[in-house]
Amino acid sequence: MERSSVRKTFSRLGMSYFMFVFVTYLVQGIVGIILKKIGMKDIVGANGTILLSVAEMYLVGFPVYYFFMKRIPEDRNVGEQHMGAGRIGLFFLMSMGLMQAGNLIGSCLMGVVSGILGRDISNSTMDVLLKGNLPVLLFATVVVAPVFEELMYRKLLIDRIGSYGDRTAILVSGVIFGLVHGNFFQFFYACFLGMLFAYIYIRTGKIRYPMLLHMMVNAVGGEDLLKLAEHSPLISLYTGIYTIAVIIMAIAGIVILARLWKQRVLEEGIMEIPASRRFGIVFLNPGMMLFFAGCLFSFILSMAA
Repeated sequence: MERSSVRKTFSRLGMSYFMFVFVTYLVQGIVGIILKKIGMKDIVGANGTILLSVAEMYLVGFPVYYFFMKRIPEDRNVGEQHMGAGRIGLFFLMSMGLMQAGNLIGSCLMGVVSGILGRDISNSTMDVLLKGNLPVLLFATVVVAPVFEELMYRKLLIDRIGSYGDRTAILVSGVIFGLVHGNFFQFFYACFLGMLFAYIYIRTGKIRYPMLLHMMVNAVGGEDLLKLAEHSPLISLYTGIYTIAVIIMAIAGIVILARLWKQRVLEEGIMEIPASRRFGIVFLNPGMMLFFAGCLFSFILSMAA
């Protein structure tokens, strides 16, 4: 294995994701300036903000990302396992468990940071989403985001690094997916889910499975269901039932994951990267470091807001 060649591949991958982040933020800044100039910045509202964000990421940022990504040769090495309804149900529960565990870690970390800084730091992304109405929220988080994100962080990525082994593909998919969310509230659960969805794609070779699970998790775990009852006089009851149900599913998911952990299948690639050198080769290269710098800027902004 030529380390320089492998490092170059991951550098090009990092550059593709950096361009997505850079172009998205650039367009968001330009749109924000234009809206301010014409006096509409304060009247766009949550729904407008959500739809603009979707357009900026997937109508502008994604094509730029795709242009760079398609220039990297495919190196596909995935399985062909079928997933029935029962298996999908088990992975859904595991997804809920990982999501809630990641949420807990992120919230605790930001609680500590808030105490150090002496001020509250809120999850601004979730604050905006929960102010939107249900159709817009479902469109953005349950339809558009899962489709594009599974293409970007699973299929297009993993199809280009198959020779380096399952462990590398899963690690890279999870870390990049977590970082691109741009804040510590979402980093951990996005990273955990990204790794699980990567594993599913690698074993099945079908992107429809992680897409479906992503949609299910966003619909239930993202509290979209509570929007159905937000104007009901029984909202407190619905909230209590929902919270208990999520906790039960999360605990069940963690238990299932622990029970099935030894059954996982992780295959080595023909150019397997040794564990001792994996971090340095995969992440310590110009493209990835540039991507990390862009994400760090986003993390800082999220804490300054």
